[in-house]
Amino acid sequence: MTYEKIHGQAKIQFRGRVENRNVHVLLGVEEERGFNRLPMPSEGDIYFDFEGEHFYEDGGLEYLFGFTYKDLKSKEYIYKRFWALDRQQEKDAFRKFVQFLTEHWEKFPGFHVYHFAPYEPAAMAG
Repeated sequence: MTYEKIHGQAKIQFRGRVENRNVHVLLGVEEERGFNRLPMPSEGDIYFDFEGEHFYEDGGLEYLFGFTYKDLKSKEYIYKRFWALDRQQEKDAFRKFVQFLTEHWEKFPGFHVYHFAPYEPAAMAG
């Protein structure tokens, strides 16, 4: 199965090079696959990403906690961020982000936090 997927992808890429254009193949919709694995949207959903400096002393520093959420009054998306340049500021940024989530949860108990990669939940837990 894995070989077949990789082989199929290579054929698409090769065709694109030969034809000098972007080539794509639409996949069929499958239950519990792709976007169908996502939960139903909530008005309180948050889109979160943070950035880290892995070479900071003593194992790295999460220096930017950034997230977007929808303001229900204006219907606009708000971008909020907490910066950290040292360990104390990192702790403060983390505390502020968790405080925001806790307060947000009181208004939107069914909200979800979407993140870019597995790094965010792993770093938050560890």
